Amino acid sequence: MDRKRVLTFVILLLIIAMFVPFNLKIEYRHIALYDIQSILWYIQLPPESYSLLENPELWFERLQGEIGLWAFVRMIGFSFVRLILVGVVFLYYKGRTSREIVLMAGIITELQSNIIFSLFLFISPMHNIYPIILIPIPILTLLVLFVVLRYPRKEPEEPWLEGATT
Repeated sequence: MDRKRVLTFVILLLIIAMFVPFNLKIEYRHIALYDIQSILWYIQLPPESYSLLENPELWFERLQGEIGLWAFVRMIGFSFVRLILVGVVFLYYKGRTSREIVLMAGIITELQSNIIFSLFLFISPMHNIYPIILIPIPILTLLVLFVVLRYPRKEPEEPWLEGATT
């Protein structure tokens, strides 16, 4: 890809990384609670006992969430590797990293929230009263993998390590 397309693609990836959800959190209390999480927003859906079709006013009253700076502050710890993945893709198309590094960064991106949340539960066992499941939503990683595999960069004529000076 030429420089303009790479820059456009990286900006598009940055927008996707910020706005597209990365996680579905299911917390089982006496009923199941669902959170859909993104870097800039999250929504806690009403419990299953409130039906959207039967009583939409009550369902929308129970809908909770945040958008903007406070959501960013809450979610960045669970999702900052998504921003690093965008940078790794940029470095890949500049010829400074390999496709394998991009693939590994994509896998780490999807596992990050589970790892951080598990550490949080281990450090703070009081939050471990109710079972919680985190399900990754790999939209960003799948898009990156598709584009990197479909449009590989031109391989340099000489390996980049040979030209390095010590």
